[in-house]
Amino acid sequence: MILVVGSTGRLGSEITYNLLKRNLPVRMIVRSNSPFQGLVQAGAEAVKGDLKDPESLVKSCSGIDVVIASATAVVRDPPDDLESVDIKGYQNLIKAAKASGVGQFIFVSAALADSYSQIPLFRTKGLTESFLSSSGLQYTVLAPDMFMESWVRYVVMEPASRRKPILLVGNGEIKHSFISRHDVAKFTVSVLGDPNALGRRILLGGPEAMSWMDVVRLYENITGERLKVRHLMPGMQYDSMSEDELEFMASMEAHSTVIDMGSISQHYSISMIKVEDYIRSCLEGGI
Repeated sequence: MILVVGSTGRLGSEITYNLLKRNLPVRMIVRSNSPFQGLVQAGAEAVKGDLKDPESLVKSCSGIDVVIASATAVVRDPPDDLESVDIKGYQNLIKAAKASGVGQFIFVSAALADSYSQIPLFRTKGLTESFLSSSGLQYTVLAPDMFMESWVRYVVMEPASRRKPILLVGNGEIKHSFISRHDVAKFTVSVLGDPNALGRRILLGGPEAMSWMDVVRLYENITGERLKVRHLMPGMQYDSMSEDELEFMASMEAHSTVIDMGSISQHYSISMIKVEDYIRSCLEGGI
């Protein structure tokens, strides 16, 4: 039995559906306000629980072979926050999984996760990675680069569609391996039960590394439009972007994340989505 934590999120729901398509038994932890009925109709077992409630996690982990965790408080409302969910909540879950004898704990982290990061989400994911690796559990950490569905859409496609300038921190020429959420879900299911994935932190990126200016030029080539780009200095404020978003963009400009996916995509037989595929599909009303 596989327990999915974060099953109603965008990534978690896709992971859950992929597991069900393989006819694998899935249990998912749901909160009372979670939209989980579609997953239940597809064959998943739902149990009430919360990362902030250790007792509910002990019950949820009973009889579980594998835990897959992608939950985060980033899109939740108070009182849920990164401290209560992404740090303490994950510690509760890892302890419950260890007590229940779970055979593999798969944690979806981030490529730039670091317990000393100035970016709150990266810091919390780094702390959870450290706690998990020292727990004694057999684990697999998946560390994907930035999701193109989130960042390519937000930084380039949305302002372009409104004829607004593209806001970049710095010169926008630092390379990143933007990855599709769909591919992250596929890799998550693929490492399930793979002995070669145990005790490993696996970086995940797209099939090519691109800078923000590469993405801008690609969008221009596809659409034939000329985009206006505004370059901001690190530390500058701008009304249409929050302080956290600007800090995140600055961190991307300070750290290149070029990830070679040749061997791992071949190992798991996953044909990956390119940024060009994503942009074209969005413009055509697809992905």
